[in-house]
Amino acid sequence: MFTILAVEMSHANGSVAIKLPSGTCFEKKIGNGVKADIGLFDAVVGVFKDAGVTPDSIQHLAVSGGPGGFTGLRVASTFSMTFSFLTGVNLIQIPTPLVAAQASGLPCKDIYVASCGKRDTAWYARCTKKHKNWLIDNQKLMQVEDFGFFFKGGTPVVLADQHLPTSHRDYFFDKEINVLSSEYSAIATAELADLILKDDTKLSYNQKINVKYPRKPEAIRLFGDQ
Repeated sequence: MFTILAVEMSHANGSVAIKLPSGTCFEKKIGNGVKADIGLFDAVVGVFKDAGVTPDSIQHLAVSGGPGGFTGLRVASTFSMTFSFLTGVNLIQIPTPLVAAQASGLPCKDIYVASCGKRDTAWYARCTKKHKNWLIDNQKLMQVEDFGFFFKGGTPVVLADQHLPTSHRDYFFDKEINVLSSEYSAIATAELADLILKDDTKLSYNQKINVKYPRKPEAIRLFGDQ
C-alpha cells in the first residue's frame, strides 16, 4: 500500500489530496478565483496538516495532466516536477477525462467526457472501464458533425462542464441524451494512481509531466505570431 499525494488543477476549483495506505483520503479545495500558485501552496500545506504526514512520507505523486486550462496545468505540473526532484517520489500522470469518469461514481462501462468547450468545439474522450480501472478508448477535439463517427451504439452517458457549446447541448437534447455535470477531484486522481500501482509498481522515477492542451494555448499562439 502507498501514501499518495495528488494534484488536480485542470479546471476551476482545483484540489489537492493525500491517500493513506489505510485508504483514508484527505482533500483541500482551491477556491475559484484564487490565484493558482498561492491557492496550490495553501492547499498543500493544509492537506499535509490534516493527514498528519510530512513530505518525506509521500511515495507517489499523481497529477491530472489534461486536457484542461493552461494556467492550472502549468502550475500543477511545475509543482509536481519540483516536488519529485526534491523528494525523489515517483510521478504518475493521470489523463484528466479519467478523473471525471472516476469521480462520477457511475456504474457504467463507457462514459464520454466533454471538456474545454470553445466556440463550436469541445474535447471528447471515450472512457472505458476494464476491471476496476478506467482507460481512454478514443479522444479528440470535435464539432457536432464529428459525433456520428465517435459515439458507439446505445445511449451514451455524457459528462460535461458549463463550457459545453450550445450546439453540442442542442444535439444531445434532440437525441434525448442526458448530459451530467462533470466533477474533477484530487481524490479521484489519487484513486486512479492507486489502481495503476496495484497493477504495476515498476514505474520509472522522476518522470516528466507532459501536459495535454486541447488547442494551442492563446498566449503561446499570440507570442508565436509576433
